[in-house]
Amino acid sequence: MVKKTRIAVISDLHIGTEAISLDLCPHELDEEKKVGLQTDFISVFKNHVESDEFRQGGAIDMLCVTGDISNHAREVLIYSSGAVPCGGPT
Repeated sequence: MVKKTRIAVISDLHIGTEAISLDLCPHELDEEKKVGLQTDFISVFKNHVESDEFRQGGAIDMLCVTGDISNHAREVLIYSSGAVPCGGPT
């Protein structure tokens, strides 16, 4: 019998000045940029995965953080990661 694998996915956090929540922004933002942003994404997500309803399906085997984790990267970091050939963009 094949065991089911439960995967939780968080995507497009955009940590930084374009974060989906203020607790994912390590920078000071002007007040007008804070309008409409939630303040506690991490605790909301934590409460969700700890809820009885969520746990009824069993334990999570894997957490995948996909999409854009950060909002910006310095060009040199992209090249050094190997994601772009060392010669830079073509």
